[in-house]
Amino acid sequence: MNLFDYIKEYADSNPSSLAVVAQERTITYKELYNYIKSNNVTLKKYGFTPMQKVIVKINKQVDFIIALLSLLSVECWVIPVPDDIKQDELEKVISLTSATIFPYENWEFYKCLEFADDVNISDSNSTGILHLTSGSTGTPKLCIRTLYGLTCEGLSFKNTFSITTQERVLSASPLYHSYALGAAIMGAFVSGSCIYTIDSFVPRKVLKIIQNNSITFFILVPVMASLICNTISDQKYDLSSLRIALVGAGPIKEEVYNKFKEKYGVALLSNYGSTETGALVSRLDPLTFTSIGMPMDGVKIKLCDENGKKVGTGETGEIMVKCDGMLKAYFGTSEPPFDKDGFFAMGDIAVQDSHGYLYIKGRKKLLINVGGKKVNPYEVEEVLMELAGVRECMVTGYINQNEEERVRAYIVADGITESQIRCFCSEKLSQHKIPNEIIFTDCIPKNKLGKVIHQELKR
Repeated sequence: MNLFDYIKEYADSNPSSLAVVAQERTITYKELYNYIKSNNVTLKKYGFTPMQKVIVKINKQVDFIIALLSLLSVECWVIPVPDDIKQDELEKVISLTSATIFPYENWEFYKCLEFADDVNISDSNSTGILHLTSGSTGTPKLCIRTLYGLTCEGLSFKNTFSITTQERVLSASPLYHSYALGAAIMGAFVSGSCIYTIDSFVPRKVLKIIQNNSITFFILVPVMASLICNTISDQKYDLSSLRIALVGAGPIKEEVYNKFKEKYGVALLSNYGSTETGALVSRLDPLTFTSIGMPMDGVKIKLCDENGKKVGTGETGEIMVKCDGMLKAYFGTSEPPFDKDGFFAMGDIAVQDSHGYLYIKGRKKLLINVGGKKVNPYEVEEVLMELAGVRECMVTGYINQNEEERVRAYIVADGITESQIRCFCSEKLSQHKIPNEIIFTDCIPKNKLGKVIHQELKR
């Protein structure tokens, strides 16, 4: 069964059960399936075809859900992007993929046709998502994740967290993000549960939604957990309905974990994964919050040394993963990103204890993880070097006083100010990619081979 088979099953068995609740509308499973069927007909009428690549840039979360599912039903390849993506970045994606942009402003999402055939997917591997991630160059990198794989990720969430038709899911994280897309959209719809959507993150608003709607499954990222902890209000919010508050796309700090539990009586659980693989590891035990948890249902994990040899319990190694939900390949490349046994290298160094819990010990890859969004240092360096006056630069990640990873740029420049650099970057880069710290230096120290000597860079 694919995702649409599950949606149809719930639409037939319990048509009045809620599938989506947004501020301006509620959608039952019967209505959801009818919208998908009707949009399928209309999309084909307007020339959308199987295998066509379509960029979806939508801030309103309920509209994003309908657009995503409708395009997948036509067997298009969907490229979800942030609503605030910069034009330069968008043009790179279009140039790489020859994709068209979905005509969101002119689309009638909620028009039901009297006669529309059931969704019939010829091959669940012939449609899916091309998800943006960061590669080793400034060129956008897209993961090919099929409908079959996305459905498998949803089932992994369902089985790991025992999600039922009674679940009420709220994602504070935007649904275009791979973590929320898998945990909320896929996890909810294969389970027949309801998604509550928000279009912008406001801590008090989120707390109110949880309390007033008896939310049971809450999806968020570390920075959101921190902001909710620091919310000052005379009102005391009741979050007792929550059975799961799942933090993904980054580690939970001890201070935030303890404060959240003390303030709201809720132990934050964690999820580990990537854009390439979807969700992989979840911690369901609140007593081991320093751990990312154990492999989720259907996920195989091994830790390997630099020679690819599997390490033993208590020994550090790179996390290697294999599951049906992960990418099939990177778009535009013929070289498979797997080892000989089909495992994908995560770039994170970890250790596994005798109980099977995994603990992250460091990173092997250079990508910077800013609140769950990946930043490629090379892309930022390319933009900086376009600015007149910048002679040399190097971009790296650093941990700020709140133990959050951020972007730092070391710059060798003539007659240019930090303000001018930030202004230029804001025109070329998404907000999370703009350097948080800019450090002017006389030179970028390098060894005889031309490699940067990181330890000699002064803050």
